[in-house]
Amino acid sequence: MLRASILLVAALGVGFACGSSTGPGEGQVSVTTDRSSYSIHSHDIVYAQVTNRGPDSVYMAVASYSVVVQKQFGLIWLDLPPWYLLAGGVWFAYPLPVGEAVDAIPFSAAGVGPGRYRFVWTLYSDNAMQHLLPLSMRASNVFQIVE
Repeated sequence: MLRASILLVAALGVGFACGSSTGPGEGQVSVTTDRSSYSIHSHDIVYAQVTNRGPDSVYMAVASYSVVVQKQFGLIWLDLPPWYLLAGGVWFAYPLPVGEAVDAIPFSAAGVGPGRYRFVWTLYSDNAMQHLLPLSMRASNVFQIVE
């Protein structure tokens, strides 16, 4: 029993150590929008981009929700339904090489209500898509949509 407990604690320690270590792709990605405020009445379009600043490639899951828009409700962020047509199929890792950027499909401010929003990308540090980058690296700046 004691041996099993020690092994469990050791396994948990390894898991936490692996989860907290900095791996390839970490510390190098920026997600931005073109502005911090948009108007529903002006039919503003929100543009977002993820840029890999190096030194290693990062990977996106293609044929999935590679990027979502989230709306803030109090302290909670909730995903909105996709605003673009999804292609079904097999997931594969699409590399984003150092120095490259990918734009999200433009998002219409007129399609949602006023509030605070952000884009969140699904990005991995490895092409096996086993190591999701931290949320702080995958989320854009918060932007406001007003009437």
